[in-house]
Amino acid sequence: MGIRRIYLKSLIESFKFNRLLPFFFLYLLLSSFSLLFFLPILSLLPNILSLKFTQENLNLIILNSSILLTIFLIAFIFNCWFAGALVYDVWRKEGFKAGLKFSKKLLTQILGLYFILAFLNLLFTFLGTLGLVLRFLASFVFVLSLPLIIIKREEFLSAMKRSYELVSKSLLNSFLFWLFLYLIYYSIIFLSIFLAIFSISPLLSQIISFYQIFSTYAEFSQAGLIQIIGLITNNLEAITISLIIFSFFFSYSYVFLITTKTYYFLFLSGKKLISSKQS
Repeated sequence: MGIRRIYLKSLIESFKFNRLLPFFFLYLLLSSFSLLFFLPILSLLPNILSLKFTQENLNLIILNSSILLTIFLIAFIFNCWFAGALVYDVWRKEGFKAGLKFSKKLLTQILGLYFILAFLNLLFTFLGTLGLVLRFLASFVFVLSLPLIIIKREEFLSAMKRSYELVSKSLLNSFLFWLFLYLIYYSIIFLSIFLAIFSISPLLSQIISFYQIFSTYAEFSQAGLIQIIGLITNNLEAITISLIIFSFFFSYSYVFLITTKTYYFLFLSGKKLISSKQS
C-alpha cells in the first residue's frame, strides 16, 4: 500500500458510520453540555460590567466551571478509549465493538500517552515561537505512538520511544507523510469551522450589527451586551444545528487522522503484525 493510497483509503473509510458515529455523538454531547453550562456564566457578564457581582454569581461560576471541567475529563477518557478501538478496527477489521473491548484493556496506556502529550503541548505554549516548533516536532516524532500501543501492545513511554525510532529510520518519507496528513486534517477542521459559522451567519450578522450600534456613540455598554446575550439565548436552534455540523466534520477529521496513522504504521511494518504478547 503506497502513501497516496493510504490517504485515499483513509478518507473513504473515515465515512464508515460504525467508526464515525461514536466520535460524532461524543463531540456533540460535549459541545451541547458545554453550551448548556456556559450560558448561565455568559448571562452574568452584564452584572460584572455593572459591578453588581455577588457571592451567588461567583458560586454559580465555580459550580458550572467545575461541571464543565468534569465533563471535559470524562469526554477525554472516552475519546482515548474510542481512539484505541478505532486503531484496532482499522488493523484487525473485526468491528468497532470488538475494538472497544480490546482498547479497554490498554486504556491506562492510551491515557498515559494522551496525558503526556497534552502536558507537553501545554508546557510548550509558554515558550513562544520555540514552543510552537517543539509542538510540531513532538507531533511528528510521536506520530505512531498510539498504533504501537494497540498493535504491538507497547507501554506508552516505550511506544513514544519506538515511534521516534521508526520515523528516524525513514525521516524524509515520514516527515512528508506527517506534513500532508496534518495539512488534510486541518483543512477538514477549517472546513468544519467555516460551515458551522456559515450556518449561523444571520445570527452573527445581528450580533455584529448590535455591537456596531452600541459602540458607535460610546463604549460598548451593559445594554449592548444584554442584547447580544438575548440574541444567543433566543437562537439556540440555529446554534444547535451549527454544533451538529461542526461535530460531524470534526469527528470525520479525527477518524481520518487516527486511521491514516494506523495504516502508515502497518505500511512501515510491511504487514499487519500481531504482537507476540497477543499470541
